[in-house]
Amino acid sequence: MRMFKSLTAALGLLALAGSEAALAGAWTIGNGSGNAGTQVTVPVNFAGDGVTISSQITVSVAAPLSVVSATPQNGQACSASGNSVTIVLFSFSALPGAATNYCNITLAIATGTPASPPTLPVTGSAQLCAISGGGAAPTCTAANGAITVTGGGGNTPPTIAYNPTTGTTINYTGAGTASSIVATPSGGAGSGAAATTTVGACTISGGGAAFPTTNIAQLSFVGNTVTPQNIALPNCVPQAGGETNATLTCPESAGGGAAVNRTWPLVCPQAAVGATPPTLTYNPASGSTTNVNAGNNLTINVGCPNDGAACGGTGSGLGATSRLNTLVATYTGLASPAPSMQCNFVTEGGAVVVAPLDFVATQADSGDIRCTCPVNSTGLPTEPFQVTVQESSPASGGVTATRTFNITCQGAPPPACGTISANPPSGTLTLTNGGAATQIMQAALAGAGAGVSHTVNCSLSGVSSGTVFTITTSPSPLTLNNVTTTGTVSASCTNSLQTQGSGTLTCTSTASGASGCASLSAQYTLQCPGAGGPPPGPLPSVPVPALGEQGRILLAALMLLLGLGVVGFRMRG
Repeated sequence: MRMFKSLTAALGLLALAGSEAALAGAWTIGNGSGNAGTQVTVPVNFAGDGVTISSQITVSVAAPLSVVSATPQNGQACSASGNSVTIVLFSFSALPGAATNYCNITLAIATGTPASPPTLPVTGSAQLCAISGGGAAPTCTAANGAITVTGGGGNTPPTIAYNPTTGTTINYTGAGTASSIVATPSGGAGSGAAATTTVGACTISGGGAAFPTTNIAQLSFVGNTVTPQNIALPNCVPQAGGETNATLTCPESAGGGAAVNRTWPLVCPQAAVGATPPTLTYNPASGSTTNVNAGNNLTINVGCPNDGAACGGTGSGLGATSRLNTLVATYTGLASPAPSMQCNFVTEGGAVVVAPLDFVATQADSGDIRCTCPVNSTGLPTEPFQVTVQESSPASGGVTATRTFNITCQGAPPPACGTISANPPSGTLTLTNGGAATQIMQAALAGAGAGVSHTVNCSLSGVSSGTVFTITTSPSPLTLNNVTTTGTVSASCTNSLQTQGSGTLTCTSTASGASGCASLSAQYTLQCPGAGGPPPGPLPSVPVPALGEQGRILLAALMLLLGLGVVGFRMRG
């Protein structure tokens, strides 16, 4: 398209460079016809006027037509973009005067398009011509084309031809295999259910153990398709008692009408004499769906035919062996990148063993299949997987069947609660009356999952009269998680009485983001001293010793002497 834009600009400059009159070149878009659902090719020609050296045209169509391709002719350029085709001509001399094909456009007629009339237009526009010497042609003419739809737009389901034809006996090989039945459609038209022929789902009946797989997926043929599809016959298991006859039945329904059964006789050969491989069974059964919690295991118990018991069958060697191989787990969900599941063959005791896992006639059951659901990494409610394993019976070129198990791994396990603790977990602490806060304990959280938090709450009880305790936490509120893993609880007090005050501090925790988490349980006795020493009281009395008889005499003499001294003093005066 970049080249087309450059040429368009060049043509424009040529058109503006001069005003010399000239004849016009002529574009002609061809016509075509075809049935609905087919393709037609339309030629685009240009006839020069003897002086025009460059020209451009855009050819467009609309539904029910669509552009399939554009093929350049005679050394010029044409290119498709969507439902338009741009054709650019350029020559250093005048373009040929005879009508010359420069592009073939292939168009598709949509299925279901009604037959003409009217015809479907193929339109040319944006013509541009430049002439030799730099002048511009006054105009470039273009004759439009048209598509005539010859076949009606009705819906016709295709007719199916089978190879081998219905009723033909299909003989399996000694290994229990057979070629597929080829179903080839033809003669259909249109779209939707009225233009669809279905074959199946086919079933196999009457074969017993020789045909363990009895269902075949449905085939669908729509409109004018002529592409063959295969009815893939499942393998059979040759039996020791002789040939086994069965019948394949495939219901065929055209345009939603009543089904007509197409049938083929099937013959599974007798197993080789002297060697019969054991029949394998599965629990859960092949084709089942099992829900498993994320991170947990599912064991698919394989029996031969009874899990844990000796295998059935006869003989020895690969002819008497049933083999499991190619164990694959595939994510079937929509997440990207896709999670992965680990599956292994294991012994009956659970030890991993390397493939293949062989079950030999009359010998011990060799093991099982174990798959482990991944821990949910997508964030989706479930993560679905399909597990397949190839079963060959016998192992020596025998029947190979694909066993399928659907495992739905449930959502991510709940986040871990973690463990919350207090240091110290209990004790008695004496605070300073009216002093700074003292740390009581440190809380710590370990092992908590993302989104899980524990909030520590502390309460007081039994506080003495006259005492006030103040509790503070850091951080506040004291909430711990997998980022903030530690915090502290501190206390201060005031006591207006002379006697010591006390109280009990109890700290517990509440978890969020997880269920069933253990709570913190810590308890402390807090003490707050009294407001000072004892208050002042009356002075203490001094006891007077009791006087004896001699003491009383001395006291009396003293008093007498004191009295005489007073009298003498007065007389002198």
